[in-house]
Amino acid sequence: MPDLDIDVIRERHLKFLKTSGACAVGICNREGLAGGPPSTDLTRELEGARSAIVFAFPLDEEKLEAYMGKVDHGPYQADYIRTNNIVQGVASELAHSLRGFGFEAVPVYAGNTPSGGDHRDVQPQNDEQREAARRHPARESDFPMGTVPVLSQRHLAAARVSGSSACRATSSPNRTAPQSHSAQRSRRQPWHRHRFCPPRPTTATSATGADPSARRSS
Repeated sequence: MPDLDIDVIRERHLKFLKTSGACAVGICNREGLAGGPPSTDLTRELEGARSAIVFAFPLDEEKLEAYMGKVDHGPYQADYIRTNNIVQGVASELAHSLRGFGFEAVPVYAGNTPSGGDHRDVQPQNDEQREAARRHPARESDFPMGTVPVLSQRHLAAARVSGSSACRATSSPNRTAPQSHSAQRSRRQPWHRHRFCPPRPTTATSATGADPSARRSS
């Protein structure tokens, strides 16, 4: 395989996400997540992780409104499950592709909280995480209720750097997605977010699978 420039690899994978149906894509790194709670530590998912690709798939707005209005929950639940299955497949394919270029990468699934079936310890694991927990204390009820994630989708989405520019972009679960072509056509606006960590290359360098400033070692 030819030794492609990291920018080429980056753009190829962002284009893959958009072609797959993502309405927003971006990249976040450890520097952009600095100062956050323990759930912003990418190494909780992959040792040595330095960056993550964040992407969003839209959910059907009309079905969501019917669900929130307690009119009909069935169509929304079916749409959510279908979209989540697509997202998980896309994340797995993306991680597999990055591994093919020599980078370690793992998909990070939505249910990475104890209540979602993930049984990993979400308590701070090292001095850096303990200091982060001191700055961002969780309520005691958050732990038994399983609301503390191993890795926070909310914070990763807020810290992402736009795939088409170097500006910071923010998002929240309640904000509608950017007006992509597919969103305008089908009114599928609210985000179903997902992300994965593509951080550490198999070679002993500091390059990352999603850091546009890095260079891949041969």
